Amino acid sequence: SRAKNTRESKLFICNPLLFCPHFPYPPRGSKRYFSVGLEHSTISAFVHTTHFKSKSSISDEEWKSRCLSRSAQEPIYRVILWRNNPYHIYTGIVEACISKKRLALEHPMWLISSHKKLSASPAVCLSTGWIDLFFDQFIPHFEYFIRLNELGREAANAMAGGSIGGQF
Repeated sequence: SRAKNTRESKLFICNPLLFCPHFPYPPRGSKRYFSVGLEHSTISAFVHTTHFKSKSSISDEEWKSRCLSRSAQEPIYRVILWRNNPYHIYTGIVEACISKKRLALEHPMWLISSHKKLSASPAVCLSTGWIDLFFDQFIPHFEYFIRLNELGREAANAMAGGSIGGQF
């Protein structure tokens, strides 16, 4: 929502296989703390996005109590995915938070799935297991770009342990 990307990171983000969420803030002057967001990767989907840092009348402490993740230091978003939404393939709740453990991103997902093993298998494209594995691989890249923009290349490379920074 408030991202300021460098030219270098914009070129990387244009990769069509990369997950690219767009969760705009509600209009100025609105008392709402949610909006319609868009997620884009190999498919695009509309989602209901709650902003934990919106300009609503709810205090920061009340927001933290509404966050479902108990390991979150700072909640950022909650994205609600509905079964009756024809624009999304998952049903459940997803949050994006800054974790207490490493001051890193966490992306807890509570998704509804069938009892069949295939629906949770990471080997099956677009299953709940596959999307979990996707975010496990995506989040370190996302963290790297946040740190690159906020702290600079040296700090971002040091925090990534050299595993990601050398790619960019």
